[in-house]
Amino acid sequence: MNPCRTSLLAIALLTYGCGSSSGTAPAEPATDASSSARVAGRATKGPLADASVALFEVDGRGNAVGDAVARTSTDDLGNWSITLPADHPPYLVTVTGGRFVDEADTTGETPRSIQLGDQDVLLSVLPAGETTVAVTLFTHALVEKSRRESSSNDFLGLLVQNQAQFRDTLGVDPLLTRSADPLAPSGSADEQRYALIAGGAAYALNAVAISRDLAAADYATIDLFARGLVDCRFDGRGVGGQTLYDFDSFGERDLDDEILRFRNNNFDAYQGLEIPTLAAVGCPATPGSEDTTAPAFTATAAPLLVGATSAAGIASTAASIGEALTAFTASDDRDASPRVEAL
Repeated sequence: MNPCRTSLLAIALLTYGCGSSSGTAPAEPATDASSSARVAGRATKGPLADASVALFEVDGRGNAVGDAVARTSTDDLGNWSITLPADHPPYLVTVTGGRFVDEADTTGETPRSIQLGDQDVLLSVLPAGETTVAVTLFTHALVEKSRRESSSNDFLGLLVQNQAQFRDTLGVDPLLTRSADPLAPSGSADEQRYALIAGGAAYALNAVAISRDLAAADYATIDLFARGLVDCRFDGRGVGGQTLYDFDSFGERDLDDEILRFRNNNFDAYQGLEIPTLAAVGCPATPGSEDTTAPAFTATAAPLLVGATSAAGIASTAASIGEALTAFTASDDRDASPRVEAL
């Protein structure tokens, strides 16, 4: 999606919307025991405890359709499970809220715990017929990349391509390998490798939070950072090279550096495990997926005169500007719900 701008003494910018859905649904869909399967999932940004999990049918643009087909919640280790038909279709997985121990700050007597809000969501997809699924920053990035590259209701086809691309780069399947706890890794070698990569990503995320003058990463920073992982790099750029945050302040650091630093700080936990290297491969855009169609405003506000009280101008967050922005609507071929913001 190319930016579409209008003047309102500030710049109105269309940005990507989550496109999730909500609704009341049974805890689990009714299934025939002879043709059912138990699906085991794990949400990891640090193990995400007490989070709400919902599964939705997914449309051709990667957005949730209708009410949730199933709901559950995570335990203290981020695990959850649910019974589905063995031949179930692909489902969009949303994990909302919950809390996790910040892997980037464990030096105090009590490790720092971060609580997410009830509107803060991480995304993944349970592929058709599969019985395991992960929810991580990388699955969030994978959904974002596939949504933003989709223009012909081909989200699921692009997701398969991008899943293979992420798998080749990470060395693990981002959707089907459930990451171990980065601070206490156990399980298979792939689960521990995923945990080590997640730990390095946590260090990189913390650096972004500090650059935004935050004591710890909030959800906005987590989402921003995850959307910057669409190319499997720590470079501050999203789909199409869109600048998401100022990366210049980080110098020559990359995700491999953060993975190595996390391993060195947790050496005993990862002793003997091969250190992943991602930078040499990366996850480039899917060929033919370039977005060449700009969003279009379908409604705009009447001209608004605002007065600044100093030479610094007026903040884009001013109530008068926020009220005027509610009159703007837009459409886009990649985003079912483009959002209008003032910068």
